[in-house]
Amino acid sequence: MSAKRKTLEFENLSRREREVMYVIHRLGEVSADSLCENLESPMTNSGARRILGILHDKGFLAMRKDGSRYLYQPVMNSMEVGFDLLKRTVGSFFNGSLSFGLASFLKREKGTLPPEDRKMLEELLKRSSESEKDAS
Repeated sequence: MSAKRKTLEFENLSRREREVMYVIHRLGEVSADSLCENLESPMTNSGARRILGILHDKGFLAMRKDGSRYLYQPVMNSMEVGFDLLKRTVGSFFNGSLSFGLASFLKREKGTLPPEDRKMLEELLKRSSESEKDAS
């Protein structure tokens, strides 16, 4: 199954399955215990083991045994999943305009942007401007 198809299927997961996948993508690897500790809404250990098993059976997670526990990690690259979901979000909620989406985010967050993020964005904009000049 292609990575693109698996990303599209990500959207068809239940709300709880997506919540679990977000945590797993953020942490990189989880056990049932660490999943329970990192979810916003409570889940029992048996519930965590069940949903991890379901996501493994659906092909979203790889599993390995570590002593007496099982560890799960996403099959798809987290950056690719994030990019695809961001692209879809920008397209759906910000008329396909990344700059409008970013401006809306910054306005809502009252313009707070860590210095390292600001520097990275400035460098990207500078490179983009230089590329446009070179193309002219």
